[in-house]
Amino acid sequence: MFRKTTRVATCIIAASVTLGCFNVANVNAATTSKKTSSTNVTQEKLPIAGFSLAVSSTLDGKDSNSIETPRESVKSAAVVQTSDKVIVYQNNDDKSQEVGKLYNNNLVEIISNKKGWAKVISRNLTGYVKSDCLKSDKSLLESAAKKTAKVKTETLKLRENSSTDSRVISLLGINEVYVITNDSVTGWVKINTPAGEGFVSAEFVDVTKEYTYGETLQEEKDRLQKEAEAAAAQKKAEEEAAAAEYARTHGNQAALSFAQQYVGNRYVWGGTSLTNGIDCSGYVMQVFAKYGVSLPHSSAAIRGYGKAVKASEMQPGDVVCYEGHVGIYAGNGRLLSALNSRKGITYCSVNYKPIITVRRML
Repeated sequence: MFRKTTRVATCIIAASVTLGCFNVANVNAATTSKKTSSTNVTQEKLPIAGFSLAVSSTLDGKDSNSIETPRESVKSAAVVQTSDKVIVYQNNDDKSQEVGKLYNNNLVEIISNKKGWAKVISRNLTGYVKSDCLKSDKSLLESAAKKTAKVKTETLKLRENSSTDSRVISLLGINEVYVITNDSVTGWVKINTPAGEGFVSAEFVDVTKEYTYGETLQEEKDRLQKEAEAAAAQKKAEEEAAAAEYARTHGNQAALSFAQQYVGNRYVWGGTSLTNGIDCSGYVMQVFAKYGVSLPHSSAAIRGYGKAVKASEMQPGDVVCYEGHVGIYAGNGRLLSALNSRKGITYCSVNYKPIITVRRML
């Protein structure tokens, strides 16, 4: 028991050394018991390269979610200043192996600084960088942090100015988090919200200061993969939204124009390929699938889909149902359908046989 207690005390001492350039009193206050603390620290990822973690959650110099490993003695904290990125090397030699990257305003802990090279730790990343990219200026350390305010009351008034007499811009809900744009006014915090910038009473928000950190090669690889997947998903969503919007604004005419591209292609009983062979219900099914309408592969079942339209009021793009056949009205008394194995996808008279029903799908 005694040895465990001693070790915790050592961690607290190390934290004081690590954060020597910060307001240690504020950091300690953020991690005291609930009875005395007015600041609840949360973790939030920032939308830039690297990772974000509240400073006060790493008082012993380690990410609270990482495996505990021995740490070298830290001399000071610094912020990376670069217009691009900084390569982190395994040794103090730019020909040695790359172990990760640092980006502008990333926070690092300096272990040693000799002959133009600094050994640093930035969360999970440890290695050597050129010393000239690191700045320990107190104002830089302060400005590099992202500060957020979390609402801790049911309804919080967002005011135009830092006064209870000021006009109320909006009402904010409990647990909502906003970026702080100014915290220099005593008793007030200026935040950015969807309703615009405004002031809230500091008494009713929990303030968190967060920094960004460098990334190891594996973290960089994982990030780039996630970004590529997100970009692909976004592109697909945009394409689907564009197709849906086109269908909404152009309706049946869009479906007819799409169907006409396949005139002359083969008829295959039971087929579902617009290019390699398809039957009448498969043709209608695949055409309207492009516009988000899911239809069965059955000419009889299709009669129950869409909105019923009088034959005298059918418009180009409406679906015309017959006994044993289905097609798309092409205007001017013509039907477009996968007619038979001899003629394939072609036009014929819409009255070539008695019409059972006309359905509008879009």
